[in-house]
Amino acid sequence: MCKLFISLVLVVAYMLPGMQGQEYIAQVKYFGLEDGLSHRDVQCIHQDRQGFIWIGTNYGLNRFDGYDFKWFTKEKMACSPIL
Repeated sequence: MCKLFISLVLVVAYMLPGMQGQEYIAQVKYFGLEDGLSHRDVQCIHQDRQGFIWIGTNYGLNRFDGYDFKWFTKEKMACSPIL
């Protein structure tokens, strides 16, 4: 029993160096003013259930749908009545 256990340990130890996982390469896309973001200083980021990414900046709230940004600012919202 002891010889079997030692044999198993040696086989596993021999196989471990070759059992490496796949290399993970992250793809990062940077967005800035030229892409439609309202300000370069981002304060917070949140993704909602619908998949929109909400980005809070110094100039207001930005909604990103994967293609375009839409700005929501205090000045724009002041014209719309709140019911």
